[in-house]
Amino acid sequence: MAITEPDVGLLTSSAQIFASNHTLPQIRAIHKSLHVQVEDKATRLRTQVGGSYRELLGTAETIVKMRGDMEGAQSTLAGMGGRCGRAVVGGKVTALASFVDHEQEQSALSLAARARLLEACSRTVGRLLSRTNPELAAQTAGKTSSKGGQTARQQRHGHLFRQQQQSWGERLILASKVLVLSRLLLSSIKDNAPPASHTKIKLRPAALEDAAVLASIEASKKSLGSLRRRLRDMIEVVERSVPTTASDKTEANGADDEEDDNGSLDGERSHRDGDNDDNSNTRGQHDRTSRAKSATATARDDLLQALCAHSLATTSGARDVLWQLLHVRSQAMALAFELDDDEHQHHHAQVLDDQPLDCRASWKADNVLRGLALYTKTLLDVQSLLPHRLPEALLGLKRRALLDDETLRQVDGLRLDVYARWCGEDVQYFKPYIRHDDLDAAQARDMLAKWAERGSEVLLSGLQRALEQKPAPALADAPSAREQQPPVMRRHLDLNAIVDLRTRVLQLWIRDSSKARGFDPSELLDKIRSVFSQQMLQVLATKVGKLRLVGSEVAATLASWQDGISDMHAQLWGGSGSAIDTDLTDGAVPFVRDVIARLHGRSDAVAKAVASYVTWRHVVDDVTAVVEQLRRQRWDIDIDDIVEDEDTIAQRQQLLSRDDPQTLHDRLEAALEAAFQELNTHIAAEWATVSTSNSISATTKGNIAMYLVRVLREIRSRRPASSSSSTAMNQLGLQIIPELHAAIAQVVVAQPVEQFAAKVLTRKIVAGRPLWDVVGQDTALPSTPSPGVFRFMRELSTSMGNAGVDLWSAAAVARLKQQVAEQLSGQWTTLLETADYLQEANEAATKKTNGTKETKETEKTEENGDGEEKQENGSKEDGEENGENGDVQTPTSSALTEDQRRDLLRQWLFDIAWLRCGFGANDAAGKTKGLAELEDAVFQRTGLAEDQEANSGTGKTPRQRVTKAAQEYWKKTALLFGLLA
Repeated sequence: MAITEPDVGLLTSSAQIFASNHTLPQIRAIHKSLHVQVEDKATRLRTQVGGSYRELLGTAETIVKMRGDMEGAQSTLAGMGGRCGRAVVGGKVTALASFVDHEQEQSALSLAARARLLEACSRTVGRLLSRTNPELAAQTAGKTSSKGGQTARQQRHGHLFRQQQQSWGERLILASKVLVLSRLLLSSIKDNAPPASHTKIKLRPAALEDAAVLASIEASKKSLGSLRRRLRDMIEVVERSVPTTASDKTEANGADDEEDDNGSLDGERSHRDGDNDDNSNTRGQHDRTSRAKSATATARDDLLQALCAHSLATTSGARDVLWQLLHVRSQAMALAFELDDDEHQHHHAQVLDDQPLDCRASWKADNVLRGLALYTKTLLDVQSLLPHRLPEALLGLKRRALLDDETLRQVDGLRLDVYARWCGEDVQYFKPYIRHDDLDAAQARDMLAKWAERGSEVLLSGLQRALEQKPAPALADAPSAREQQPPVMRRHLDLNAIVDLRTRVLQLWIRDSSKARGFDPSELLDKIRSVFSQQMLQVLATKVGKLRLVGSEVAATLASWQDGISDMHAQLWGGSGSAIDTDLTDGAVPFVRDVIARLHGRSDAVAKAVASYVTWRHVVDDVTAVVEQLRRQRWDIDIDDIVEDEDTIAQRQQLLSRDDPQTLHDRLEAALEAAFQELNTHIAAEWATVSTSNSISATTKGNIAMYLVRVLREIRSRRPASSSSSTAMNQLGLQIIPELHAAIAQVVVAQPVEQFAAKVLTRKIVAGRPLWDVVGQDTALPSTPSPGVFRFMRELSTSMGNAGVDLWSAAAVARLKQQVAEQLSGQWTTLLETADYLQEANEAATKKTNGTKETKETEKTEENGDGEEKQENGSKEDGEENGENGDVQTPTSSALTEDQRRDLLRQWLFDIAWLRCGFGANDAAGKTKGLAELEDAVFQRTGLAEDQEANSGTGKTPRQRVTKAAQEYWKKTALLFGLLA
């Protein structure tokens, strides 16, 4: 917060100054104000005393001179009395006639001398306003001149060297004085021109010479007119001049130059005197600060002299000069933002041919910093020049006659020691008339305050356009040629460029605004913060919103899906034409990437979606890094001549390094939440379209589900660090994951279950029946599963591996086991209830009778076509059952004996118990309840009693023995089935 400076005029004693309501910074400010007032009053007193003393000396000189004049007058009157004779008067009349002719000759010589002086003024102003090096110009002139002019060149060398050492301000004010002299000469020539009759009659021999003089005067007049315009332009250049790069780079450039000049020496010293690094850095920093202050003072002196030159050239007072300075600075600030890209590239191509043109961000940043530097420089310059320095400088211009000015008399090209005596009294005794007292401190503050308000609006609007990369609005009276051109695509500044520009702008404003008096820097600081925050939030929303491109990529893949192409991915262990390249010539990185891609099932379609997401993720990580960078920034500017209290520094640190980054972080979290929620909705909608489509086969749906599972897994495993607590990120895909797992399981288990139902369940012969008999046991029970069931498990495991080992998470495997258990139990139960060879004798007869009746009734009511179709289907099923090894029989082909039926059911009992070990882990949750019920149904038909005990003395029932044997066998063989274990 700004320090409120007490009114010093209300303080009457030191007790009031050291009162308890005044803080230490306020006491320092009072102390500084008192010193300024004392210095001001001392300066005024010295000025008044000096003026009074000079007036007294002049009066004394006048009195002494008047006494001498009186004595001379008395002697003259005494002499005149004796010279009033007739002869004397006649002689005087004769001499007067000759004197008239001599006066006309003197007038012609005076005109020629003033014309020569006018030409010299034109040449001098042109040389002063020239941008070329005077020393180089002198060398060039020396090469083209003869040897006879060597002495003259030596005489001019001192003058050229002095001119080379002059600053632009000195050259401008000297040029203004010469132009004023030229204006006086033109006025005197116009007023004192001789009559035409005298030239034609009495001075006829000098007529040609007078015509040449008049032509020279006309040429000088035209040349001086263009030089006046050039002087005005040069004054404006000095008034709006700031470093081409930002002010915050000046010290860095100075440090780089110093390092380049003394690089080797500093390198040696760094090895020898490592302990003095801190001291050398401190000295270097003080040296750079001193150079910066010296450069600022020099630039301010040049500005003061340029303002004096403008006042002298236009006869403007202090008020008009201040208005002109503020007007020029306003135009310069506006022009800093109004250059379009074409003008920038043209200028850049002319000045920086060796650098690339794609530097829009740095160019815009330089323009913004130039505009801000102009704004702060105006505030500091006006407060430095007013209310004392500028009026005093204007007063100094009119204290002595123009031809008595030492700087003019030292210009060798004018030769005033020769030509001054030929100028009239109106030129010799001319003093510039300039109003230096028409602007007081209150008026200056009011004008500066109004300008600062308008300038801040221009600055903020230009900053907004620079951040948005928009061109400046066209003027109302400007031609519409630009509007007729086609629109140019303009890209926003990158977030890092915005943060860098924000840092440089705020550092410049904090450093310079603290030196200005009477202004609250926090107001413009808040507006600048608002502009940068708004633009950063807009860029952040745009970057985070690009997550929708991932959804668009997924949608495009699903729209152009082709079976066998879109879902094709290389297997981990290779295959035909997809072997892993083990050549490690270029290192192991490509090999490892290939292995990881194969392991995770990254097909080309998955890789495209993942690449799109990874690109977006890098952008979000950059945003997070920018937020952390803002939080680490420090804003306590350490400058010797700036006094800021700790509350102001702490408040600024809170705003810039805590509040702004926190706002950006909160908006990032909200944008990520919305982006992931939109992506979740998009993917869910795409899957809903696929799952409900009747034109897409189940196999295609399963392959699409695999693709979506892989994409969702990659996205969830690469979540941004800032979104770890995001609800939308944590819930991404969870709504459709069960459906995807179900579709995948349906595709994977379809072929193994179909083959199991067609080839295994239709078997009537029990393989390995002789191995059941065990010594010491009356009841023979199986101890291994049937080969068909074992082959089914192996085929199911292979099918899962072919789909991709990366798909089978715990939830996916559980879903697959549930689906397999449901399908197996359903088909097995149907076969158990419908197959005649599995029924007992009375049940089979009853079923056969009922089947005959139903068949007769069906034959009467059904059409011939339906009967033929049914017959064909039956023949097809019979053929499938007899397809393997020739030992599979149709249920109706031949009946089984009671022992064969019981052996088959007991083998099924073991097979079901063994399958339950692999698929029945979720029986407690009721998900594979079908296999348990099937096992109970099969056991009821095996002829084994629940309470029957074996003769082995183990005390276990046959069912317990079967279950125990199945569990033991599963432990031995579980690892053979990999993903199902």
